[in-house]
Order: sequence, then C-alpha cells, then structure tokens
Amino acid sequence: MKVEEVKDGGGKVLSTRIRGATTATANGVDEMLREIQKGATFRSSGATNMNDASSRSHAILIIMLSNNTNMYMIDLAGSERNKRSGASGQRFNEAKSINVALSALGRVVINLVQKDGRRGAHVSYLDNPLTHLLMPGLGGNSKTALISCITAAADSLSESVQTLRFSVQASHVKNRVDAKDAKDQAKKADDKIANAGSHLMLDASGHGEIPVKCGEEESTKLYGFWTNDASSRTIIFIHDFQKNPHECFESLITVLKGLSSSSTSAGEGETKGEDSTGGGAMRVLAPTFHYASEKKDGNYNSRAVHVQLLAIMDYLGIAKATLVGDDLGGINALDFQICHKGRTAACVARNKIIDLDVKGWKLATKKDPSFAINCMMNVWNWIVPFDKDKKKSREKYLKKWKGRLIILWPYAFKGRPDPKGKQSPAYFLKAMRPVLKGVNIIDSYQKSSEELVQVILTASKDGGKKKKGKSKKVGGGK
Repeated sequence: MKVEEVKDGGGKVLSTRIRGATTATANGVDEMLREIQKGATFRSSGATNMNDASSRSHAILIIMLSNNTNMYMIDLAGSERNKRSGASGQRFNEAKSINVALSALGRVVINLVQKDGRRGAHVSYLDNPLTHLLMPGLGGNSKTALISCITAAADSLSESVQTLRFSVQASHVKNRVDAKDAKDQAKKADDKIANAGSHLMLDASGHGEIPVKCGEEESTKLYGFWTNDASSRTIIFIHDFQKNPHECFESLITVLKGLSSSSTSAGEGETKGEDSTGGGAMRVLAPTFHYASEKKDGNYNSRAVHVQLLAIMDYLGIAKATLVGDDLGGINALDFQICHKGRTAACVARNKIIDLDVKGWKLATKKDPSFAINCMMNVWNWIVPFDKDKKKSREKYLKKWKGRLIILWPYAFKGRPDPKGKQSPAYFLKAMRPVLKGVNIIDSYQKSSEELVQVILTASKDGGKKKKGKSKKVGGGK
C-alpha cells in the first residue's frame, strides 16, 4: 500500500490518501452506507484460537466532504500473541503485519509526547503506511477521537491492559490546530450564543430586569446601559456580598456612559458609540446577584454566582465579557474566569476593603474594633489561605488559571499610603504574584472613578496584559 500526501502551495501536508484507491461518490446517506458495505467485503477475517472471526487487517474509511475536509475512520485490528492465537502460514503473516503497524503507531505516539507531553524532534510517521496515512490526525491540524475495545475475559487480561496503556499514552497527544481554524471555531461558537440571545430594553434611568432566577426571585434586576449589537464590548460588574450594585458601581458606570457616544441609537433605552480607547461600542451591566451566604463549607461561595452569571450571559447572547468585581465580587470574577475561561474576555478584581482615608479608617474601626484584623482575614484569603493544607490545595487549583487579570489593590494601611508595601496588607501582594503568574497588580489607592475606568477599558481592550518593562515591586519582593 502506497500513501500519497496532498500539500498546499507552501508544502504543508493537508491530507493523505492511498495511491490507486477507488473513489466513490455518494449523494445521500443511503448511497454512502451501500458503498461502506461494499468496502467492508474487502476486509480480511479468519478464525484463530482466540477468535472465530478475527480481523486479519486494519480497515480504513476516508470520507471527503464538499468543504475540503477529510474524515478518517480507522478500525485497527487488535495485536495478538502467536502463542495464544495459534496462527500459522498466511494467518501468521497477517498477524505479523498487524503487529508491525501497531508497533509503528505506538512509536509515533511516544514521539509525540516524549518531551513532557510535547513532540520530539522527529516523529516517525513514514515508518509504516498506517502511520503515514494517519499523519494529519496524529498531532496534525485535526480533531481526533480514540475508542478502545477491551474484554473482561480473564485470559485476555494482558491484552486489555496493553490496550489501556496505549490509550492513556495516546490521550496526551496534542493536535496542532491552525490559529485561523481555532479562531474560526471560536467565532462560530460565539455567534451561536449571540444569535440565541434575547433583546434587552433598559429604562431611562438605566434599570431593567430579565427572566433569570436570582435566589427565590424569578427575575434578575439590572443596572447600566445597553445595546443589542453583539459586536459591542461587554463589561459586567459583580458586587460584593450584601451590597447594592447601583450604589457600588454608579460612579464607574456614569463615567463609562459619559465616554460612550449617544449619537447612534439602536432604539429607546439603548445607546452605542465609541469609547475613549477606540475599541468600538460598549455595553455595561451591573446585575443583582444572589449570595446564599458569604461562605459555604468554609469556602467563599462562588458557584451560585457562576450559575446566575452564565444564565444572564446566555439569555442576552453574551459570548464573552470583561468581568469587574469588588472584594467577594472580584473573587467570584476570578473563579468564573478559571471555570469558564471561554466566556471571559478579561477580569478586573478590586480590593475596596482597605481603600479608605484616615477618617474612613477611624469610622470603620469605631464601628468594628476588629476591623484591622479583618483586613487580613477576609475574602482575599481565598487566593492565599493562611492554613497550610488549604494553601497547598488552592495553589493547585489556581494553576488552572489562564487568562487576563488585573488586580486593583490599594497600597495603603490605616488610611495612609504605603507605596513601598511595608505594612501587613502587602503580604497578599507578595503571596499572590507566585500563585497568579502574570497577574497585573495596580495601586488603586484613592484613585478617581475616571482613573479606574481607564484601567477597566484597557483590560477589556488588551486583556490587562502587563506592558513590557520594569514592573513595580512591593516591599522588595522578587
């Protein structure tokens, strides 16, 4: 069997085919099934001591679709030990060919994962016609599914274990999907969400509601400004526990709305326009989220907010949004980004607990004498717990984090600036950097709404990536 490669103008292998193979055209499902049945008659099978109808060859079906996409369906004959199968003569030669091909496939899989899950310098695709034919689907620009068939029979335990080991190893192979293909697939998924969305109308004061459950309530209240243009940049604010979203974010949303042009109107109660960063139209919402409790089973409660936020986004057709949260709202935003990174464009988490001037600090400590201690024992412990076991578990969980994150943190203590990070709250900054590698931490102490909005807009535009150059160190931390 000779294998030919189909290449593009740059020499890149697009697909493979068998030289001399007959191509049949099918104009419907029934025609295709008839051709498949016809092809199945060419497959060799025979009796051995292990199986009365043993496959004596691999079977390959290639379906060439009209959009220049090929689908390969391969039924691999199982490897066998001659001592058990009792094969001789022609059957022995068939078993030998089967095992040679499967060994070549095993070597290709090893080549593709030999460097800590990454491919080695050479992948031995050309060692066998089978692996040459499967080249586009093994580490190539494709999606690959593997179905392994094993038996519970005790006398075949060795073969079953060997099959499972191969399957585990093959599951670590990573296909190289072209950036354009990945982008097209993501856009298709985003468009599907957007097309299924419902329109939203807010009143003149920016309030409205949608039929999404909020705790025991059948609807979720919203505040902000909105356009039903799905191409608009979407920003969603998440409030802290037992806080009013209107009171928490009114100043920020007012600034954002002021930066938007109202020259183009999509309907009553809707506006869209250009923001100051030149990123196109914006739409901003601050929903009322339901927190059953601040903590559940000793952990800060995020999942209820996740469910509600996903329901809001699905209802309105929001494929991705920049999430901005205060304190527990910021923790919820970060946790949502970890669990649903495909739905999060960027995340901005803000510490408001210690963003106080001297007068505000005195009022807070008068109201709660333990306020200074609570500045160290609060929702931000979710990222860096003091308990060693929890800390280890959380570090492992946060390794899943991949994305764009800005943390707005007041470099202050007791109402006074602490730009060098010498006071106790700076502990969090030093502990967070190694856990959230690549996080962009910005001093937000007593920043104006206009200054904070610029950070949010930057995050929503470029994902909050740190600019190249020297980054500010806190308290001499590395």
